Amino acid sequence: MWPVLNVLVLGVAVLVTAPCSAQPAQSAAAKECLRLNAVPADQIPWDQHERVYKQWAAICEQALASDSVDIKRVAARAYGASGQREKEIVLLREMAAQDDAQALFDIYSMHNSFDRGHVERPQIVKRVEAEQSLRKAAELGNAAAILRLATLLERG
Repeated sequence: MWPVLNVLVLGVAVLVTAPCSAQPAQSAAAKECLRLNAVPADQIPWDQHERVYKQWAAICEQALASDSVDIKRVAARAYGASGQREKEIVLLREMAAQDDAQALFDIYSMHNSFDRGHVERPQIVKRVEAEQSLRKAAELGNAAAILRLATLLERG
């Protein structure tokens, strides 16, 4: 029994003292992209929103070279805020292909919220894709998708 206990204690000690796998250092662009993402919209002066959002999208585009899911999510958000829907949907679809529940729900939201009110815009997300994205996001456990899907199904 004592040899087994010693091996167990030694194993735990190795796990506790072993360094975690090193995360790649974030680039300056990635740090700035994430910093700008953390700034609440109401802290940006009203007359500067468009300029700040375009700057944010440009910085996040530079940061995409890191290929981090976090940067992709923030870059997609920046593209959406700056009106670059075509670039936004490309990133969302890439993340959705990797079963990213939030990206799937964002695709649904893009169809549900943005394109329907602007008939002059081409519809980027079609109804079928939006429905499939909502169902898949709910299957993957996204709480907002589950609630929305349940509400839609309950209403018929």
